[in-house]
Amino acid sequence: MTKRASPSASPRRPLSFSICAAVLLYVVPFFSCNNSNVAAAPAGSNGISLSEDKWWNPFPADNSSSGEGGRAPSATATATAAATSTGGNNVRGQDPSNHDHKVSAYASANSTQGAEELTDADLLTNPLAAKTQREEEPEEAEVEVDVAAEGEEEQTPPPADTGSVNEPEPEPETMPEKKANVAMRSVCFESGLEYGIKGQEGTAAPLAVVGEVPGVASAPDCQQECLAQEACTHFTWDSQELLCSLKNLPKSESEQETLKADSTVTSGPRVCGVDIPYCAELDVDIDAEGSGMVEDSPSPKACSESCRETRECDLFVWGWGGENTTCWMKKLPLNGKIPKAGVVSGTKSCSSPDIGHTYQKASMKPFASSSLAIPVPDDPPCFTLGQSIKGTEEAVLERTESAERCQTLCQMSGTCKAFTFDVLTNMCRLEADEGASRVEALATFVSGPRTCGWPRFTDDAGAAGTEGLSTETAGNVTPQAGAAIGADDWFVEATLAKMDLKQKISQMVIVPIVFLQDPAMLEEWSIGGLLWIPGWFRGEKSSKGIVNAWDNFYDNAIKPTGGRVPIPPLIATDAIHGHNNMPGATLFPHNIGLGCANDTDLMRRIGRATAAEVSVTGVDWTLAPTVAVTRDDRWGRTYESFAEEPYTAKRLIGALVRGIQGESDDPKTFLKDGKLLTTCKHFIGDGAPVGGITDGNVLLGEEELRRVHLPPFRACMSDGKAQAVMPSFTLFNGVHMHAYKFLITDVLKHTFDFDGLVVGDWSAHRAVKGCTVIDCPETINAGVDMLMVGDGMDNWQKFITNTMRRVREGTIPLYRIDDAVRRILTVKMRYGLIGPDGSKVKGKPSTRKYANQYDLLHSTEHAALAREAVRKSLVLLKNNNAALPLPKGGSVWVVSRLTAGRKVLPGKPPYEGADSPLANWIPAMTGAWSLEWQGDNIGNKEFPQATSVWKGIKLKAAHYGGSAYLSEMEADDRPPEAVDTVVVVLGELPYAEVYGDLGETSLALHARYPRDLELLDKVKATVSTSTKVVCVLLSGRPLYVNPHLNRCDAFVAAWLPGTEGGLGIADVLYGDRPFSAKLSYSWPARPCQAVVNDGSGEVPLFPFGHGFTYEEGAPELGWLEEFWAEECANQGIVMRKRFEQSQ
Repeated sequence: MTKRASPSASPRRPLSFSICAAVLLYVVPFFSCNNSNVAAAPAGSNGISLSEDKWWNPFPADNSSSGEGGRAPSATATATAAATSTGGNNVRGQDPSNHDHKVSAYASANSTQGAEELTDADLLTNPLAAKTQREEEPEEAEVEVDVAAEGEEEQTPPPADTGSVNEPEPEPETMPEKKANVAMRSVCFESGLEYGIKGQEGTAAPLAVVGEVPGVASAPDCQQECLAQEACTHFTWDSQELLCSLKNLPKSESEQETLKADSTVTSGPRVCGVDIPYCAELDVDIDAEGSGMVEDSPSPKACSESCRETRECDLFVWGWGGENTTCWMKKLPLNGKIPKAGVVSGTKSCSSPDIGHTYQKASMKPFASSSLAIPVPDDPPCFTLGQSIKGTEEAVLERTESAERCQTLCQMSGTCKAFTFDVLTNMCRLEADEGASRVEALATFVSGPRTCGWPRFTDDAGAAGTEGLSTETAGNVTPQAGAAIGADDWFVEATLAKMDLKQKISQMVIVPIVFLQDPAMLEEWSIGGLLWIPGWFRGEKSSKGIVNAWDNFYDNAIKPTGGRVPIPPLIATDAIHGHNNMPGATLFPHNIGLGCANDTDLMRRIGRATAAEVSVTGVDWTLAPTVAVTRDDRWGRTYESFAEEPYTAKRLIGALVRGIQGESDDPKTFLKDGKLLTTCKHFIGDGAPVGGITDGNVLLGEEELRRVHLPPFRACMSDGKAQAVMPSFTLFNGVHMHAYKFLITDVLKHTFDFDGLVVGDWSAHRAVKGCTVIDCPETINAGVDMLMVGDGMDNWQKFITNTMRRVREGTIPLYRIDDAVRRILTVKMRYGLIGPDGSKVKGKPSTRKYANQYDLLHSTEHAALAREAVRKSLVLLKNNNAALPLPKGGSVWVVSRLTAGRKVLPGKPPYEGADSPLANWIPAMTGAWSLEWQGDNIGNKEFPQATSVWKGIKLKAAHYGGSAYLSEMEADDRPPEAVDTVVVVLGELPYAEVYGDLGETSLALHARYPRDLELLDKVKATVSTSTKVVCVLLSGRPLYVNPHLNRCDAFVAAWLPGTEGGLGIADVLYGDRPFSAKLSYSWPARPCQAVVNDGSGEVPLFPFGHGFTYEEGAPELGWLEEFWAEECANQGIVMRKRFEQSQ
């Protein structure tokens, strides 16, 4: 237990913190708090940050208002508003002309010596007593806190409320009417209207009422009744009869009908979205460049999102254009604002509304941040400062690190409804009483509900009423909400009823083929899936041997041994960037390059090509794509992520999934022959582990998790209709994702109605506390449907046996087993592996479309597509002296370091071609997940279809009648003639997952590859001053390269371009194709600037969205300051060690 400071002891926090907290408690409705000792959290943090330059709005727009003009906000809404910080953003309803001022904060000088100390439990259960004791501690009499914005004229603040905190709230009529409230009501609730289902012409529309609740006092209360009923999608409230009608309408608006009704009727949806972005302005038009990008848009929010997803848009205007509401997208600079009724306008970025999207000149460095920041969330944080939640039941007390972690503990508890956290004692109180109320407490208390508002959140309906049931009867309980039920659910249910417990649990296992090499074992064990791991079948010269192997597994699986149900396994592979397990296949650029290309049509075509090539080898399922949003560039999987912000991935991922699976709304293509099942991974937040540590701890609040990391998954499920989701190997606020029932079951399955299957990562369940690789009921109970069991030849058999025992003893409910198997069978049925009509199901792998059509691998069409992808992914960062394009017919010397000394995994001998120049070494372009997991213990002979950077330049030079020379001795072997240009190829060696984590190593390229810089110095000393030096960087992440930039006339970020890298790079270097890509990651200005994301407050060297073109030209980039730090502190390493020690 933490020892409390005595009344005479020094405060445990800096004085500025204590004073600021005291001010916060009493004047939070009127002032924000700012001090150099209190770090303002970034926009989007969960309510503990303090606004830097805007007024807090004590009464924001009430989403649930039904039209009563003077209605006072609810107590909850008021408390929420008081705790909400916008990080410098103008909250709706605030006066943007008001800014922070100097305020004087007074602390109590009274003290009581010898007062009895309170225990930690007392301080949480009796917050008023805690407040009394802490106020008695001596503090300074007065501290003046200067929170005025720099350079602004000081203004006089409105009078602060100095009355008692227990005084009643003002009467509703004293509340100022907010214009935003009117706009909000017009978007959400509708008066005089009734909702129904569109009926046949000439007939009345069915009203689809699923329940009625009498005696409801208001429309917001009626909406709450709708939220409490799972089947309710809309409501209608009659103010005269006080009757609330709950309705279930189709999801498609085209199937809904809006009917006129009496003026006493108010209707609305289950949930009101905040439709006007926080930083937008109502009744304001803007004068800015460009109005050519125009589209129909149903709401300001939709218009704002379109602007965020359009790189050419900096500002948006929404309003009526003809017969429809229209969205105009415009570019900076902003020339002025024009009053215009009914119009909503705003910036792309709510967190930097005044920053232009133009790049600085060469004399100004580093480059300024762009205006493409992550948008402000649509829902404010729900944490409340200065209040405690206290109920009548005995609460659970735990010590933890943060309010976010406290909320996580509440979610992991089966009974917790709310929590209170004390930032001074680190005590977390979990409250199980649904009737718990908020009471006034010290400003250091943070309280909140179990969840901050996942849309349509419901409790675990499947578990309700199953307590005390035997495992035999528990299986008859109605499937939990979100279970996979389709048009042919009778077939799935009939199949499920025929299966015994052993076959059910066997279907819940996917086994890496290295641990299940005998197909005959599938006669006994009805395995759900098999995984083709990297490196397996690498020696095959064609697809025939591979497809024959899958046929053998298929034939044994469908034998009705012992009366079991014949169910084939799903054959899976990790098609990360093409069919990367198959020799001779087309390997596309890794996701980081495709994010810079930002081309949805390109992604759809890459998906189609990948599905076709994987189908050649008889595979059903890809455990891809990765949709992570990388927030720390030290992470070893950065290149698997499209961008540092969610909206690039959101745009691209739906197109990619539709290309692989087929169009979800087209039954002729969706999951038909030649298509694959997809898996969106890793759910959720895996791109943000502290310190960039693979499988580390993600410390985020719910709001940031939803805002930054959820959108790509929503696109996967809603746009692409992905059939599988894989949880992350990481922890979320200290809880392993494979055991996080709240996020997997309550959120993913229930809230978002995901009806596919949840598949575990490679033996990830072994990392769950209390689990082993062969026994883990926690992961199954959390909602993982199919577990990947590896790390031993018979581990999967032991796992099945142990899980059967766990079901029989009641640790795992049978309904959870049935739900998992129901989902697996449903996905197999959708894919056509099983079905009610045996004549229409897919046969063995060798009988399917594209099977053994070996000429599809790296076909002319697919190679051209990969080459196009390379060209569109290259980012031009520097082009001084017009060094590019290369002169056609000129001479080029290609120089790079040798690849000797590259990383080799333990137990593997160095590859025989270890002394190849990097410019002529294919694995430097293909990276990891290319025939091997790490992708570095291979050479050019494994990629006969590929073209290196050197070979691409050589072919292009010859095409134009020029000459090209390759240095094979790190510039010690000089060309026979003076050359016009030297192309220096720099870069990283391949790595995957934890082997790519930088840890305490800085982002500086010279820290790991010093010979690259030495080579550049040697080249500069060798050639004449008129010879231009062009640098091409092959890397899986942005890197600190200031020293290299200073030595290069031109600099190109080529990422990991794949098998067509050499040809695609040469096309653009010679000017045959333009540079068009823009950075999807901010580029670091310092070696330790690993967390430099758009909108983070860090100033990058090159901002997100930066990239020069031949057409626009590039300003001269001057000399950049060089930093030489090779190591950086990394808190993530410390946290990882602590976690491992705790297991």
